[in-house]
Amino acid sequence: MREEDEPELNPDDFSEVDMKELLQSLPADLRDTVHKRYWLGLTSRQITEPLGLSDATIRCRLRTAIHLLRNQINE
Repeated sequence: MREEDEPELNPDDFSEVDMKELLQSLPADLRDTVHKRYWLGLTSRQITEPLGLSDATIRCRLRTAIHLLRNQINE
């Protein structure tokens, strides 16, 4: 999966309280990755450097996190 194929998440679609509650439902590693990507605007490569992970791992975490968040929203 290429970086441009990452799932989209628009934090502006939710209130700050709702988004914080949704993010708290994620495991810590996924929550941290989503925060860095969508709130801090880091690329997957920028996220991987300090963690020593591959770009693919970060993109997989993002895909998993978005899937879990969508399931939470649709419940």
